[in-house]
Amino acid sequence: MNRHYLSPYSGMLFIFEKEKNISMWMKNTPLRLDMIWINQYGIVVHSIFNTMPFSEEILYSPLPAKYIIELEHPFGKNLNLKKGTYVPLIQYISGF
Repeated sequence: MNRHYLSPYSGMLFIFEKEKNISMWMKNTPLRLDMIWINQYGIVVHSIFNTMPFSEEILYSPLPAKYIIELEHPFGKNLNLKKGTYVPLIQYISGF
């Protein structure tokens, strides 16, 4: 929240203790983001591209996730991080 800038090719990673249904919103976030929900095995289970800044709309994945990556739009979309994509970085974070 309240982040006005992300460095090119960078983002934010949210790690949750266990896999669950996770919701987020854009309140107090002035950037357009690509949000990627990832399960415990490193598989993208949901993506939302080009979110609306300052929106109070609840954004959620219909499937449980353990991680959310937020990237400044259109970086996530350009990486083609869509449902079913394997994200290798997650294996190093989770230790599987």
